[in-house]
Amino acid sequence: MDMVERLPDALLRQAVTAEHLWHAAGDLLAGVDHPYGPARDFEAVLGDGQRLPPVALYALAAARALGRDIAPGEIVPGPGNPAFDTIKAAGMQLVLRGTARKWREPLTVEDRIWAGPSRARITHLILERGLGLRAAKLAQVTRMYGRATCSACGCDPVAQHGPAGLAALQVHVVGGRDHFLVPLDALRCLCANCHAVAHDSLF
Repeated sequence: MDMVERLPDALLRQAVTAEHLWHAAGDLLAGVDHPYGPARDFEAVLGDGQRLPPVALYALAAARALGRDIAPGEIVPGPGNPAFDTIKAAGMQLVLRGTARKWREPLTVEDRIWAGPSRARITHLILERGLGLRAAKLAQVTRMYGRATCSACGCDPVAQHGPAGLAALQVHVVGGRDHFLVPLDALRCLCANCHAVAHDSLF
């Protein structure tokens, strides 16, 4: 049997994005057939708590990115390599298989209603989205347009503030959806101000 050559780390780091991982997660949740087997030592945890085998997740993402099937053995996941680094950078968690989920609330809160000065209570509305959704959408729009801007007002936070300005962009789901895997085309990138305006009708 011929030995399969491992794909170069540099190629994988350049090619595979959060967008590819998001689509691969959808394929796995939909029950797509794949030759990569179940999770072994680690599991990738999605925002709703579902767990996926990281080898299959990353291999399907790499196949989408490179435009060809990926044979078992071409992807060798583990801490510190492109597969794990990209999964974590996309906002998904990696845990030892079978261990309790180490939940961390996403740092972004989509909506905040601050009571008037006569009240001490602060009410938060948190619409949880899947971990990795924002990263996947930003990767998509960057691929399509070369940069990520607010789709409502057109501001370019990276041009204004440098790479750190990307933190000013949020994702907004058009036409509320209940399920975890929101299609990327159902999302808009909005700055914080336009996102607040988009949600004003909820209240």
